[in-house]
Amino acid sequence: PSTMSDRQAAGRQGTACNPDIFIAFTLADDPDLGRLKFVTGSWQMAKEIGAVQDALERVGGAARATLSLQQVEYVTKSGEQRRYTKPVLKVIGAVE
Repeated sequence: PSTMSDRQAAGRQGTACNPDIFIAFTLADDPDLGRLKFVTGSWQMAKEIGAVQDALERVGGAARATLSLQQVEYVTKSGEQRRYTKPVLKVIGAVE
């Protein structure tokens, strides 16, 4: 499917792929822990990953970033309360 909403609908129906995002990182405050990984199938992250990739390309090497989880709450058009947690990745700049 050509649009993200169509891809998401097709993924739910099992007729298209779902996101499979893998982010490798080390903790700036404790690099001795080694390389860690964050894996998500979040459609919200899939929608934003292009901007993250662009920011990483502008850095051109090892980058500092924050990875957090954000609670999102909203009410659907039918009045139902919904809640989910979305991952948020923000590139800060190059590692100094």
